Amino acid sequence: MLGGESTSVGIVFYDTGKSGDNAVFCRFEEEKPVVEAGERSNLLEKMKKLDKEREQKISFLRYVGCEILFFGALIAAVWIFVGGFFPVAGAFLFVLGAWFPCLVLVFACKRTYADERDFDSFRKFHGAEHMMVSYAVRSGVKFDFEKAKTFSRIHRECGTVYASSAVILSAVFGASFGLIPKIGFWWFLAILFGAAALLFLNLLNPYNPLTVFQRKVTAVPDEKTLLLAFEGIKKLFSEENEQKTEL
Repeated sequence: MLGGESTSVGIVFYDTGKSGDNAVFCRFEEEKPVVEAGERSNLLEKMKKLDKEREQKISFLRYVGCEILFFGALIAAVWIFVGGFFPVAGAFLFVLGAWFPCLVLVFACKRTYADERDFDSFRKFHGAEHMMVSYAVRSGVKFDFEKAKTFSRIHRECGTVYASSAVILSAVFGASFGLIPKIGFWWFLAILFGAAALLFLNLLNPYNPLTVFQRKVTAVPDEKTLLLAFEGIKKLFSEENEQKTEL
């Protein structure tokens, strides 16, 4: 599987179908482009270690605290204004399923870097990552930078799409569970499985409306950033072809 991860310091492209050096880390060092090959977990650890220095130290506690207050208020409101075991349990189940994907969306869409320039770098690297992964999947071993530039920065397999899908499914699960006394258990299961099936099919939809979050977490990369990502994905594929030739 071909994929990538981005931070404010660069991009790691990886191919889980390869063994050994199955990834490349693309970054700038003093404005000089660097493409380093290596093992996926090692390169991801290196990238995230460099990125940590730029993050706001209090962001996690602040956002988790806000989520706890919001979801706590939601459960309390259901308890006060609706009452009953099923509605309150449904609200609790929604919170249980939605709190982490909500946190992912908040962290992705809200600036979590100390400097606005670092957040802008993250968005450009993220956009370049999406464009190059989409291009590489379609192009195979033929690489043309001008053609790669035409691909969209919006990608249907971004983590924000999965996170927002999980929030919607949790909401359907919680709401339908709360309505069990009125609609019955079998209708509850039908609604739940129907929603899950529709959300799964929507993940395959090239015009998935849940990609709207990517307008915030990606930006159109400049030429320099896009060229770096292009050279990175090209190196990943060229090393894979060299290994195949040796075998």
